[in-house]
Amino acid sequence: MPSSALYNFLSSFDGILFGDKLLEEDDLIAAFSFDCWGTTYLVFPPKLAFWNQLLFVSLIQSVFVAITSGVIYWTMIKPSEQQKSSNKIQNFLVGYGFVIPLCLIYPRFIIQFFGIRNKVIRFAFTAVPIASLFRCAEAMYGFLPPGLDTSFKKYFIYNLIPLEIDIDPKTKSLVKITRSYIIRNILQFLFGFAKVSILLSLLSSRDFIPFQVPSTFTLVTAFHPGRIMNHAIAGILFEQVLSAFAAGLSLLFAFLTGVQIVELMKSAMFSSKSPSDFWGRKWNRFIHSMLKRGVYKPVRRYSTPFLAAVAAFIASGLFHEWILYSIYVIVDSEKDESGKCSSCYYPPTHGKQLAFFVWNAIVVLLEYSIGHFYLFTWVKETFSAAAVTTLVLMTVLPIAHLFLDDYIRGRFFHDLQLAFLIIRPVA
Repeated sequence: MPSSALYNFLSSFDGILFGDKLLEEDDLIAAFSFDCWGTTYLVFPPKLAFWNQLLFVSLIQSVFVAITSGVIYWTMIKPSEQQKSSNKIQNFLVGYGFVIPLCLIYPRFIIQFFGIRNKVIRFAFTAVPIASLFRCAEAMYGFLPPGLDTSFKKYFIYNLIPLEIDIDPKTKSLVKITRSYIIRNILQFLFGFAKVSILLSLLSSRDFIPFQVPSTFTLVTAFHPGRIMNHAIAGILFEQVLSAFAAGLSLLFAFLTGVQIVELMKSAMFSSKSPSDFWGRKWNRFIHSMLKRGVYKPVRRYSTPFLAAVAAFIASGLFHEWILYSIYVIVDSEKDESGKCSSCYYPPTHGKQLAFFVWNAIVVLLEYSIGHFYLFTWVKETFSAAAVTTLVLMTVLPIAHLFLDDYIRGRFFHDLQLAFLIIRPVA
């Protein structure tokens, strides 16, 4: 039967491409060693299998995008304005009844199907469904970026990558790549690869917790210097990892489509001038745009800016909870006879990601409410840029464990090492 043949065809990739489970304890093998200042260092090259699997993930994601884009475009975008006004109920049924549930179910299904165990590869499988989910919402509520309703090809290209497409505001056309754009992204990827390799090499020997901290969390220990430094370093690592992968993905997308991508990160950990600047203009600008069009604007249409902002942060917290739910699934190959995995990291206490983003919603709303007070304007005008950024980060670093702990304790960064060049001293 055709369905059986398709199943067997897809199952074959489990052994061919996903046969290497890319686990640190199995695959982190030194290629050579060298001596420096009386210490021997081991050099672990990046695993080619990791990048092969990532490319195959992109291929699978493109099929998923073709399905969701087709459904969204032909049911919500393509119909005439008159049809759209009479088809709102149909759009909601298609969106909330098919597309969004598919986006939520798909990652865990595909991870289980291929038996994927590397948490970074699992994370990659969540990126496109997140984008498709919010792009479905923006189409349902009529907040599609301008110019994308003119052809399915243009809309498919827009959905093909979990990054923000660069659209010319005047012509409403997709911005074409230039030589300088390609060179800039090549350099960003190479320097990003080097920076992440250095950070992983330095931090892995301490299990990504370089400074000792009190075992209990209280209002006092929240500001423990070790805790603040651990969270700041993990935040910098996260920013550099996302920037490096975004630059590489932008290059692949540029060669396939000839279209530019908006830069994902803008040095949020080193140049933010306020909490709203951090979340709105510097950190993960793609997610900001998705939340703005898919959550903030639809809620703002029926309520206040205050409630719309809260809704956007809550949505962010919920989909980050869903990411953890997806990447820490226990696949069949990990289970013992009792159906459990004694060596696996079982999730995360759900609710911490949501609490983290609710806190940041409060901080941003306070900024808009009292940020114009003399004290805050005086600080901005008097303090150095570095000092202002430090104060901005201090609104989040004391409670950043709510976001970071499950990634660190779940050995997400350990699995990430297989993609980069790691240098370690011999113990």
